[in-house]
Amino acid sequence: MKFFFAVVAIALIFGAMVGGAILWDGSYYLYKALDTGEPYAPHGRFINVPLQWPVIWASQVIGDVNVLKTLFGLMYALVPLGSLLIAWWIVRRSQPALFIWAALGVGFGTLMLQLTFIAEAILVLHLFWPVLLGLLVPPRRRVYLVMALLSGVILFSHPFAILLFAFAMLTAFLVGWRYPDRRPQLWVWVAAFGAMMVVVVLRFVTMSDTYESERLTLETLQNTFNTSLTGVRFVGVMSIYAAAVLIFLVPLVKRAQPWLAQRWHIQARSLSQVLYGLELLCILLAGLVLVIWGTYPRLWQTALTFRTWALFVSLPFMLGAVLESLIHRPGWLPEPESLWRHRRRTAQMIGAVFLLVLVTQSLSWTNLDYRIRQAVAANPGACVPQSSISQQSAASLLGHWTMTPYSILLQGMQPQKVILRNELCETYPFKADLPIAEWDRRNWNSGRFDMHVLNEKLAPEQRSAR
Repeated sequence: MKFFFAVVAIALIFGAMVGGAILWDGSYYLYKALDTGEPYAPHGRFINVPLQWPVIWASQVIGDVNVLKTLFGLMYALVPLGSLLIAWWIVRRSQPALFIWAALGVGFGTLMLQLTFIAEAILVLHLFWPVLLGLLVPPRRRVYLVMALLSGVILFSHPFAILLFAFAMLTAFLVGWRYPDRRPQLWVWVAAFGAMMVVVVLRFVTMSDTYESERLTLETLQNTFNTSLTGVRFVGVMSIYAAAVLIFLVPLVKRAQPWLAQRWHIQARSLSQVLYGLELLCILLAGLVLVIWGTYPRLWQTALTFRTWALFVSLPFMLGAVLESLIHRPGWLPEPESLWRHRRRTAQMIGAVFLLVLVTQSLSWTNLDYRIRQAVAANPGACVPQSSISQQSAASLLGHWTMTPYSILLQGMQPQKVILRNELCETYPFKADLPIAEWDRRNWNSGRFDMHVLNEKLAPEQRSAR
C-alpha cells in the first residue's frame, strides 16, 4: 500500500502548495484566522479550531502569507490522508479487502471538492470512514477508542453528522444481529450513535441559521445538483459507480464458480478477469472525464455547490462496505488475502487517478490565480472592481463574495489594493472600515493586517468618485 498512500500524499501536498485551500470560503477562513489571531469556526463547526491553531502560532514568527497559506492547506490535507491511514490500520489484519471502499470514498466520492480542502462537508465524510470500517471488523479496544475520538470530532463538524450517525447506528445494529459474538459491543455503539445523533440534532435546531436551513429545501437540492453533478461530472460519477458494482461482484463470481461451470459452462476465473478488466476501464473512464473537468475552470467553477451532494455521492460506497461485511462468512467469499491481492491493484489505480485529477485541477487553479494577480496589479486604483477582472481570468471566483479576502491574502500582511463589488468601489464610505463581507466590516485600526496604506489610497479615490 506504499504506492497508494504515496500518490495520495503527493496529490494533497501539491494541492496545498498551490493554494487550493484558499479557494472560495477558504480565503475568508485564513484571512479571519490571521487577522484576529483566533481560529475561525463558522456555524459551530469546531473541526476548524485544531486545524487552524498551528497556522496562527506560525504567523507569530512567519510574516510570509504564502508560507502560511501552504501550511494552512497542509493542515487540512492531514484529514483525508490521516483518515485513510487509520482506515487501513483498522482493516489490514482481518479484512483488508474492505479498504477498497474507503479508497473509493476518498478517491472519488469527494474528489470534485477536494482542492477546496476546508469544506467541512467532505472533512466529516473523511473522518467517518474509519468509524464505519471499525464497525465491520472484529472488535479491538484500541480501534474502539479511535472510533470514539473521531465520532466526537464528527459531532462538532457538520450537520451531515446527523445522517452519518443514523447510518452508523443502523450498521452497528445489522452487523450485531448478523454476528452474535460481536453483538454486545456493537449494540452499545447503537446506543452511543443514537445519543450522538440526538446531540447533533439539538445543536442544529438551536444553532441553525438561514445558511443551514436554506440548504434543506428541494429547490436548493435541485439547483446544486444542476450546478455540480451534470454533464461530464455525471458521466464520471456513473463510471465510478459501475466500477464499484464490478468490485462488489468479482468475489461473488469466484464463490459461484461450481454453479457457473455446471449450469453455464463458464469458468469463473475467465469471467472474473473480464469483470476486472471492465472495472479498470470504468476507473480509467472516470479519471479521464474528471481530468477534462479539472483542466477547464469553467467546468469546475461551480464545484463548491457539490458540498450539498457530497454525502449522497459517497453513500453507495459506504453501502458497498456494509453489504459486503454482512454477506461475508467463512467459505462464502474468497480468503481475505486472495481477495485483497486483486483489490490492492485496484486501489493503486484509484490513487493514481486521484493524483492525476487533483494535480490537473491544481495546475488549472495556479494559472487562474496568476491571471487574477496580474489583473489586480494592472489596475491603477486601490479599489479594484470585480468587473475589471475578465470572466476568462477569474471564472471560478468572479462574483463570489470571498474575492475580497482573497485579494488581501494575495498581497501579504500589508495590502495596497482590494477587490470589491463595483458599486462598493463607487459608493462605499471607506472612512471607518472596509467591507470584507456583507456581515463583516473591518475597522481600519483593528486586526493584524496593516491596512493603513490601503486606507490612505482609498480615501482620495472615494472623493474623486463623488
